[in-house]
Amino acid sequence: MTRYPAVRVRTRTPNPLLLVAVVRQELRRAGVESGAIEEFSEAALSAGDEVGIRRICGEWVDTRRLEKEAAGESPAALDVTARPSRPR
Repeated sequence: MTRYPAVRVRTRTPNPLLLVAVVRQELRRAGVESGAIEEFSEAALSAGDEVGIRRICGEWVDTRRLEKEAAGESPAALDVTARPSRPR
């Protein structure tokens, strides 16, 4: 079960560390406490490999890897969908 299902991250990047960075950013935008974000980061970065990192990210937020688009878009492009930022 996803801890924060309202936070959605869609990625085309094969780079799992970029995925972790984007998940952290979107958790902050969603107003998640910094302690929980650090807990996520420690779990994801200690996962050991790309599959483990992606699994941990999926346990925290709604993540889905997108297929390459035929429109010539780079497979490393990042498409992030999340709730609008809160005013500070």
